[in-house]
Amino acid sequence: MTNDVDVIIAIDDSHVGRLTEAFGDGFYADGDMMHDAIRNRSTFNVIHLSTMIKIDLFLPEETPFIQSEWARRRLRKVRVDADRQPVYVASPEDLVIQKLLWYRMTGERSDRQWADVQGILKVQSLVLDYAYLAEWAVQMDLSDLLRRSLEDAGIATTTTSTSSENPV
Repeated sequence: MTNDVDVIIAIDDSHVGRLTEAFGDGFYADGDMMHDAIRNRSTFNVIHLSTMIKIDLFLPEETPFIQSEWARRRLRKVRVDADRQPVYVASPEDLVIQKLLWYRMTGERSDRQWADVQGILKVQSLVLDYAYLAEWAVQMDLSDLLRRSLEDAGIATTTTSTSSENPV
């Protein structure tokens, strides 16, 4: 579980009005900030006012990893209410890789990112695709962090395994 909600969203300027309207009065959603983020291919956020939960919205980059992450997203109900529509969520493997990348980008000083990685690894350890994790860790120069995060999570590592059943 992370401390906020991260969402990858594919939108352009023509969607901003509808998106702002969809959030409604229960959220702080700044249309000008959204337009700026779209123009600069950056991030914007909205805040659920009654809980103060921040939702970070990321515009997808055109990189092989992001394209893979987008293709592997999963349709899930995030609330148990029968009338709620399912939404796409990132796979746990893609979350681990993305958070390791953010951790590296902060000079390996973000305790929040590292704790999130540890939480995902511990909760999802039996179902993770370790070959996928290893492949992207190599491609993104994150193998050292992946190895260390698996060790810190108490997941045994081997250097020769490529099976999805065994850790890297």
